[in-house]
Amino acid sequence: MYDQQKQDYVMLVDNSLAPAANVATSRFHPGSIPIMAQQIWATITTVTAVAIVAVSYKWRPTPGSDTGSQVLGTLNIPIGTTPGKTVYKNLTPFEMNPGGELILSLSGASATGNATIGFAGAPSWDNPSNNPAAILSA
Repeated sequence: MYDQQKQDYVMLVDNSLAPAANVATSRFHPGSIPIMAQQIWATITTVTAVAIVAVSYKWRPTPGSDTGSQVLGTLNIPIGTTPGKTVYKNLTPFEMNPGGELILSLSGASATGNATIGFAGAPSWDNPSNNPAAILSA
């Protein structure tokens, strides 16, 4: 694992932590190279109140299908977390291949607050032609 190569990938920019607010927009699709996901995070932009917010990250090998999916990790954002704080959790490194999708699921019955949510990972720098889901355009 190359920690010095790790970079942040943003999935949701400064948006509501209400459970149903961002289901359709909170997706990440690797481009042409695999990414080794190593950490999940949320940077708080508006104080969280009322309830703990749980942010689950789920990998789907095929977009839109739960077949073969798995939860990579869940962040629990405490009540009263103030702007400028980042909540994070290290993961067992997981390779996300092009052709799949990473989705977010938020829960916390009456959660309030805003955050920018993402993950940290290391690109594999593999040649896209080694990926059976990659198609070279003419």
